[in-house]
Amino acid sequence: MYIDNLHYTNIGPISDLKIQFRKNKNGVPVPLVIVGKNGSGKSILLSNIVDAFYELGNEAYDNAMEANGNGGFQYYKAISSEQIKIGQNYMVAHLSFRQSNKKFEYLFKSGKLSFNEYVQLHENAIDQKLSWKGEINFKKVTVDKEDINNIFEKDIVCFFGPNRYMKPSWMGDKYFVSDEVDKYSLRPRYARRLNNPITAVNLSYLTLQWLFDIITDSRADLEKYENSYRIISPSTNDLDLLSISRHNAEMIMSAILDKDIIFSMGNRSLGKRRFSILKKIDRTELVPTLDALSTGQLALFNMNEF
Repeated sequence: MYIDNLHYTNIGPISDLKIQFRKNKNGVPVPLVIVGKNGSGKSILLSNIVDAFYELGNEAYDNAMEANGNGGFQYYKAISSEQIKIGQNYMVAHLSFRQSNKKFEYLFKSGKLSFNEYVQLHENAIDQKLSWKGEINFKKVTVDKEDINNIFEKDIVCFFGPNRYMKPSWMGDKYFVSDEVDKYSLRPRYARRLNNPITAVNLSYLTLQWLFDIITDSRADLEKYENSYRIISPSTNDLDLLSISRHNAEMIMSAILDKDIIFSMGNRSLGKRRFSILKKIDRTELVPTLDALSTGQLALFNMNEF
């Protein structure tokens, strides 16, 4: 599944944004990189895309959203008039997704604007099933339930957000993302249950544990023999194989940091500083901990790990 087009109007700092996602000559979608200053709307732009994943998932899976204890669900992105751009009286986010020959749409709307006014004002092709018929706050997806399994089983639908210091203002007050899943799996899914959560959380901790594992696997057990040391286990061939994961991870981080690096694991007394990233050329410290990476650098590395 890929995004076909996107139209945001009066959402936060975004006045009017239309994106028709490009494809190459073979019809394969071209990756899009979003760049902007702080507060320009990058997170808000992504938030509706992720919210669409939750709304799609909630049509077919019982665990796509968190229960609120009252027989209903918490919403990943709650509709609030406070999100309307200052000086305007409505906001609309409309996204179209496509998988093979199937089209799915998502609409998120608040404020005073009729469906017909929106269509005429923006000349936007939109499914009539998304008509909000006078409702002030409205959210809906157009999808057949039998198609949702294909979306989530054949495609990777997962958001690697920063989730580092505070909850974004657009996230529902009571909504939370479960942190009980400690790894992502390709196991067959149970009926009406998503095997993997849509939003990846606690990744810094999981990534650190994984790095400790691959660094430990790449080390040999030694014993003193006469005036030197010899390898007890594993064999040299096995050690080469066990080191592949570490070398691959170091290559990925080197590309992200644009410097040749190696990973270093110190003794347990160092706490969080037990892991650090060193320059390969002289073994001096480049990054003291994973948390010292920028949000973007950490997100890129987490995506490659998982």
